[in-house]
Amino acid sequence: MIKIKYISLLEYFLCFLVILSCRTVYVHSINYNISTIVSLMLMFIIIFLIFIRHDKKIKTKKIFFIVFLICYIFFYLIMAVKTNVMSFVKNFLIILPLFMIYLSMLNRNELGELLKKYSRIIIGLAVCSLFFYLFGSCMKVLKPNIVTILEWGGNTKVNGYFFLHFDVQTTSFFGKSILRNTGIFVEGPMYSLQLILAYAFILFEDRKVINKKSIILAITLFTTLSTTGMIIFVILSFYKFLKFGEKKKKILILPIALIICVFAVIILFNGKKNDTNSNSYSIRTDDIKVAIMSFKNNPIFGDGYMNNSVAISNMSDFRLYNTGLSSTFAVILIQGGIYFSIIYILPIIFLMVKSYREKDYEIFVIAIVEFLLYFTTIFQYTNLMMFLIAFNINSILNIEDKLCDTKL
Repeated sequence: MIKIKYISLLEYFLCFLVILSCRTVYVHSINYNISTIVSLMLMFIIIFLIFIRHDKKIKTKKIFFIVFLICYIFFYLIMAVKTNVMSFVKNFLIILPLFMIYLSMLNRNELGELLKKYSRIIIGLAVCSLFFYLFGSCMKVLKPNIVTILEWGGNTKVNGYFFLHFDVQTTSFFGKSILRNTGIFVEGPMYSLQLILAYAFILFEDRKVINKKSIILAITLFTTLSTTGMIIFVILSFYKFLKFGEKKKKILILPIALIICVFAVIILFNGKKNDTNSNSYSIRTDDIKVAIMSFKNNPIFGDGYMNNSVAISNMSDFRLYNTGLSSTFAVILIQGGIYFSIIYILPIIFLMVKSYREKDYEIFVIAIVEFLLYFTTIFQYTNLMMFLIAFNINSILNIEDKLCDTKL
């Protein structure tokens, strides 16, 4: 019992470190950048958890795949990684394999509990951010008591509240400047990424479409003013309603709710599209052109790990103030080519297909959400991405094991 509680506490800490390292102010602040400390602590925690669970056997198939993956990545390191070598080694030859090993030790229920722990932390952060956003950012009842310089798309001075919430970003909507709820993250879309994943991880935990957790996540997501996040949230909620909702309620509520949601999405989309101040729609459109043109430069191995020079050279002049791409898939395709993109894309595609065929809808939903986020958010080299890649590969192997057991 003590061992189980100890493991649970360490897993909460593991999830917290993964969240902390994914585009938060703490790892992008010039004043107190803790990215190195967080990565070292994350590696230590995973190794410690592996040691505690040493009695858990890893199937030969999974060991073989881990070794194969390391060799596959090492070959890319030799062939294409010329700069930021230590960063590449840390992410893909240390943290990713460690996640692979640890997740291979977990059964389906244990893995589900790990995802729930992740969601609970995000929900806790959501409650905290709503409090400071409402009483601090909006109503000005609370005053910021810290200031930091954020290194994200240039150096920006931002105000914060007790290191628990930061006023980082405003967005222009129909010509009006609105402050976004960014919580502890560097921008609204990065916070939206976490909220959507948290919702996907616990979507089927409660059959009620409207419950305390979904309300907290929905309100917080709305305050981030992320159009993409809102659309994905609505799609997930509709899917859950169709799966668990009562037939009479579906007939009465679904058509009305669908019409309202369609109009809301159109308004949000047009607000972004017609906004000449932020140019967010135009930039996302330009990203598609940039990805296609840059990919042609070196389609097999890409332009190199964390090399943005070719992508920037293909960008339109109107957005040279914002040279960051908005899609994980675009960045991986440009920098890693077909060879390295396989690590990201093939597992998610196989997972979607296999989980759907086996009617494993919980995993299917997570896979679909990941796929959408790959194309709409940029988090390609974060510890969260390393965790998701490991999760996808292990989930595929788990489904195959389940099929083999059924046949036997």
